[in-house]
Amino acid sequence: MNIPSGRPFILIGMPGAGKTYWAQRLAAAWGGAALDLDAEIARISGTSIPEIFASQGEAGFRKWEREVLQAVLISGKTDFLATGGGTPCHGNNLAQMQAAGTVIYLQAPVAVLARRILSDGDTRPLLAGCSETELLQKLASTLVAREPFYQQAHHTLAVEGLSETTFAAL
Repeated sequence: MNIPSGRPFILIGMPGAGKTYWAQRLAAAWGGAALDLDAEIARISGTSIPEIFASQGEAGFRKWEREVLQAVLISGKTDFLATGGGTPCHGNNLAQMQAAGTVIYLQAPVAVLARRILSDGDTRPLLAGCSETELLQKLASTLVAREPFYQQAHHTLAVEGLSETTFAAL
């Protein structure tokens, strides 16, 4: 099956929304290439995302993110792109994504995000070291800041009850 829209699906949303999961699942079901932007940054930079944050700070990471995103979009070789949670909120990343593909916001309640992040034992650099209460507070405040960017996606899909059929209808 081909990508229904004929353009790459670019998934945005908060950490824990399922962007990487859905990019991989859709690529497996429909054929095509899935790419996780953070994994590509790590591959190209030769270092992990936490190491980039530790050595270069968030500004250094965002520079890598911008450059790798642009290269990925220009290449046209990715059918399903899972971005980092903050990717659409910096520079002209969102405009580039909107021009290159179909941007889909995977929307999830903060409680769902926290549960997923905690169950994964994840150590995301901007959320590392948070207690459960701190994680909920940090996710809630981050979502408020990022929501205006996320709402500019071509489509918004609630993660609860999401299926391949939902994506195919876009």
